[in-house]
This record gives sequence, structure tokens and C-alpha cells, in this order.
Amino acid sequence: MFAALLLACATPTTDCPSPDDTGAGDSAADTAETGDTADTGAVPEGEVVHVTTEDGVELEGDYYGNHAGAEAVLLLHMIPPTYDRTTWPLDFIETLRADGYAVLALDRRGAGNSGGVAKDAYEGPNGVLDAYAAVDLLTDRGATSVVVIGASNGTTTSIDYTLTAADHGRPEPRAMIWMSPGEWTENNHAVADLDYAPLLFVYPNSEKSWSEAIHGADDPTDRWEYMKCAGSSHGTMMFDTVDGLGASLRDWLAASR
Repeated sequence: MFAALLLACATPTTDCPSPDDTGAGDSAADTAETGDTADTGAVPEGEVVHVTTEDGVELEGDYYGNHAGAEAVLLLHMIPPTYDRTTWPLDFIETLRADGYAVLALDRRGAGNSGGVAKDAYEGPNGVLDAYAAVDLLTDRGATSVVVIGASNGTTTSIDYTLTAADHGRPEPRAMIWMSPGEWTENNHAVADLDYAPLLFVYPNSEKSWSEAIHGADDPTDRWEYMKCAGSSHGTMMFDTVDGLGASLRDWLAASR
């Protein structure tokens, strides 16, 4: 099923597999908690870790290790302080680890047990420092490369990191997934400046306008891939309403190598 999906995903009309279109009051305002109903497995045990950013903010996260040299996945949650690292489904994390990845679910500044001012996580120059500190931990733990998955304005930090990583001595992501990108993605940098792939846009039908406009204006050569899901669930809330979403994201990561 995913193979057929992947062949078509250069167009913005690709649909998520087996969507359950509940649309239960979700919107870009980030207003509900998440859980991945698509994947099953044992609940992973993460190591609570702490990192300090270059501007002195202490952040907390859960690190799920793997074999030596494993590729790492950095998870950047939706808008703080409403959301934190716990909104990433634990069974999705476990299946990523089963696929061979190490995983870091980070509390961005102003969220969860991290310090700092929430608004600074997605507006202005300091939010990207969260990603620098997180990637430093992952490379210190032996990651050979890094994948970044951002949800809602977690995509802001994702693009900020990708466009500045090399100049700051950090590796560019090997791949990125943006769940519910939108105008907030470009708070600090324009998508038009992103000369990068592979990148997967994942968005509900209710938010299709922004991603499909990006496809037409900034991605005319189909270098990026697009997955449209039924309904209106925003960001990681799509794990609740789109059957099989976690498996499809993992399959895309595997195919993007």
C-alpha cells in the first residue's frame, strides 16, 4: 500500500492511507493531546536527559537509545507551553526504535520541564538553539546522522536548524518530516530559501492550502513529497485520527535513505 502511495507523493493530492476522518474539533490552535492508535508495541523506557543551550536555557528530554552508530530521530513538539514532549505517542517512538533509530523527544524551551520563554521557541533567533543542543547530545551519543520530525511550529525550529546547521558546525538532517506546516513554519526563514531534500509534508485536508501553495510556488520540480490526510486534526493529533499514519511515516523514512 505504501509503495503505491510513495510513487504518487510528488503531487499534493496524495492521501494518507486508511484515514479515519473524525475531525473532532481540531485546529491549528493546537488544542488536544495525542496518542498513536496506528502502531502497537511495548511502551519504551526513555532516559531523562538534560542539555543546556548556548544562551543558557536548560532543556529536558527523553532519550531512547539504540545500537552503536544508529541514526537518530529528533522530535520537536507542537506549540509550547500547551504541548510538550509527552504528546509524541510512545508506541510511535517504540516502533522507530524497533526500526533501528535512537530517538530524542525534547521539551522545547518554555514547555514541560524545560526552562526559558515559550514564545522564544518559535519566534526570533533563540529557538534554533534548542535543536543545536539536542543534536549535540545525539552526536555525543554516537548518532551517525539525524532525522528531524517537527509538528506545527516545531517545523519552525526544523527549518531554522536546517538552514543554519552547517554554519554552526552541526550536521544537516538526513531527512525531515513536517506535520501540519503552515505560515508559522516561516516565522524566521522562508521555505523558498530551503535547498534541501528529502522532506515530507504531512497535513490534514483542512490545512491543505499552505502546503499545496508551497508545492506550486517553491517546489515546481517535485523535489519534496506531500501526504494529505482526511479531516482536520492538527500536527501530532493526526496520530489519533489517521489509521496507519505512524507506519507510513516510518516507511517513508526507510524509502528516503
